[in-house]
Amino acid sequence: KLMLIGEKGCDENSPGIGDIAYVKDLKTEKIVTRNFRCSKFGIAYHVGTNFGWESLNSCLQKPCSQGFAFLRDLPIQIDYYGAF
Repeated sequence: KLMLIGEKGCDENSPGIGDIAYVKDLKTEKIVTRNFRCSKFGIAYHVGTNFGWESLNSCLQKPCSQGFAFLRDLPIQIDYYGAF
């Protein structure tokens, strides 16, 4: 409940996780910022689309050259969430 109300960095129109201490780069293991307001949740995609969380998890298992928000190895952006 606390993550979905306008407190600690996230507003009512952008639910997510607020009050973040830092953001760490998963590849370098280095802290990249301590000025972090809100990690927004994206919309829910069906598992079969391989968008959103499915794409992110896939890229963590096998790196995606363009990142999780793009079709695998193509310059076509399919997701605009997961932003910091």
